[in-house]
Amino acid sequence: MNAILLASVVALTNVHGRVEIDTLGARVTSYVPAGGAETLARLPSGAGGIPLCWPWFQYNGPKGEDSPKHGVVRDRDFEVVEAKNGTSSSEASLRLLSDEATRRLFPHDFALTLRVRLDEMLHLELTAENTGTEAFSVTEAFHPYIRREALPLLADRGNGSFRTWDPDASSHLKTQGLGPDDWRTFVCVENGTFERERAYRLAPGERHQLKRAIGPKALVMKDDPGPLEPR
Repeated sequence: MNAILLASVVALTNVHGRVEIDTLGARVTSYVPAGGAETLARLPSGAGGIPLCWPWFQYNGPKGEDSPKHGVVRDRDFEVVEAKNGTSSSEASLRLLSDEATRRLFPHDFALTLRVRLDEMLHLELTAENTGTEAFSVTEAFHPYIRREALPLLADRGNGSFRTWDPDASSHLKTQGLGPDDWRTFVCVENGTFERERAYRLAPGERHQLKRAIGPKALVMKDDPGPLEPR
């Protein structure tokens, strides 16, 4: 069964819940586990969900603080390569290829693919491939805005380092576009490679994967008692 694709939103649904993905920036905008409530925060400014930070985190780009914050892919429309729904597992793949616009900010050739799978958990897998002739370095992250009330109910795992941004009434106002009360609704739990000094390097033809899985704690802990919360 094909997944629902309306305008720029891909919807995955099955017995385990529902996920929506905006093709602009390949951002997961909604994750509702079966029988549960929305886990991701969406703010009046339009921020929220699970945006991608690539090929740099914060202002680690070639021009420092004159580089776009969190990279070059958030305002790019990804191609939907595959989208299908099953009874207990649904998945979608979205891909972005470098072009003249991305090369103006990041002068390298790449293919970036986000694979989203919904089963007992929401699985994210971001694959970066160097399709050019020169090596380049990357910092990156998944940057989920998780609803405060949902955070204690979720099991969470992934590769790379984890960090948490738990804003207060003043600290979040340093982020452009957020309103004075937005901090009350979300906590950001990020995983990836954050510091320029720890950037990974991709030689021509090489690939790298960043992974994340989020799901209902009670369900996941029943089947997997291992450490699921490295943050």
